[in-house]
Formats: sequence, structure tokens, C-alpha cells
Amino acid sequence: MYKSLYVLAPVLGAILLSIGSSVTATPNGASGAYRLEEVQWVWLKSDLNADGMLTREEVWEEDAALAAKFDDADLDGNGTLNAGEFEILLMTS
Repeated sequence: MYKSLYVLAPVLGAILLSIGSSVTATPNGASGAYRLEEVQWVWLKSDLNADGMLTREEVWEEDAALAAKFDDADLDGNGTLNAGEFEILLMTS
């Protein structure tokens, strides 16, 4: 069962992105922070290999300013961001 989820994950991500293509995930107004409702869309768009983790390069492809804060967001120091770390990065940037 889990193997089929790995096969379907990129397809489902592409479908969600195509449905939400009208949703723009850019920093809002004066604060420059992303809105909470954008986190999932930015995650799906950024996780290029659909492995459930974001590398510095994947974050940089989305937003170079976020990539500059990557080390601060990588709370466990493993060189990647999980969904929780990425959400904190987006909401505090």
C-alpha cells in the first residue's frame, strides 16, 4: 500500500498544483511573510522530488530570501526541512 502512495504522490501533487494554479504564493504586503493558507501550496510546489523534505536548493528555487534563512529553520540540523520547519520558516519570514 505504501509503495503505491510513493508512486501516486507526484501525480497528486501535480493535480493539486494545476487546480491551484490561480493561487499565488508570494510574500504579502509590508510584512513580507507568507499567509498560512499558502503553506501547503508552496510546499507542494517546492518539493520537486516529492520526498517529503525540502533541501536548500528546493527552497532557493521557490524564494532566495527564504533559502538565506534555511539554517535557522533547520531545527534538527539534518540539512533538510520537514513540513513543520518549513511552515515556521514561511510564517516568520
